[in-house]
Amino acid sequence: MNKLLKTMAIAMTMAIAAPAASFAASVDMLLYFKPGGSTDKHIQQMKPLMEAQGIEVNVQYIKSCAEAIKYTEESNNDVLFYMLTGDYNPGATEGRCVLPTTMKMKAVAIPYVGPLNVCVGPAGKGTTLADLQAGKSVTIGLGAGGKSKAYWEKSMAAIGATGVEFKQYRGGGKKNKAATAGDVDLYTSVNQGINRVKGNSGCILSTVRNDLKGTPFVGDVLGDANYPEFTDGQIIFANNPNSEAAKVYRNILTTTSYIQSQKDNLLSVPALSETEALMEVYGK
Repeated sequence: MNKLLKTMAIAMTMAIAAPAASFAASVDMLLYFKPGGSTDKHIQQMKPLMEAQGIEVNVQYIKSCAEAIKYTEESNNDVLFYMLTGDYNPGATEGRCVLPTTMKMKAVAIPYVGPLNVCVGPAGKGTTLADLQAGKSVTIGLGAGGKSKAYWEKSMAAIGATGVEFKQYRGGGKKNKAATAGDVDLYTSVNQGINRVKGNSGCILSTVRNDLKGTPFVGDVLGDANYPEFTDGQIIFANNPNSEAAKVYRNILTTTSYIQSQKDNLLSVPALSETEALMEVYGK
């Protein structure tokens, strides 16, 4: 017994004396959504990958996009800030993410993108694309991104879905809860989030061609080869684009294992060279 207690005491002493992990640099990683959502899950994936390369990651949950922008612009620390693509609206003077006229922060990467589908919740069980085109009265739950609502309003009008009523929620979690509870018939979702609504019947319309789940694209339904796609994802802004943290983050996005992890979630990873061009698309 004494030997056991002695061994335990030595182990505890060693644990207390063990040096903390040594990091070459640190970064504050910001999001304006609550813990547990798809954005947070991506950050929790990136955190150990970055820390394995010597970058300490301090995750900060900010109450609003406006506060996150202010934090990024004013902080003396290196910051990587996640902004939803649908919230990026340069030149806007009102809205959730109003950007300053002159900015220190710059977009350094788009870590993943995917379609935003219209899916069938338990209350809408049996609803088909043909039903929408026939003018069936349905409610569709949307997340907070303003541009996704504009895209779906335009698309529903284009396919003749005159019976649609949109209900917008503060975030994806609240929208999914509403769909699960039967408060809306249909709901919008990225591919990896479809099954967060229990009792769903899959999706009936997608915002991209060649959707990895095979969901029909709005443009194909219309027979319009030029109909625009819409992808949902995150833009990563850095207040110091040349920081070691930003470099490590970007390098991780190019690895085979990371790209495969996103593909497993039915998402794609844009090349770093595509960031500027995509920013122009998202900014329109």
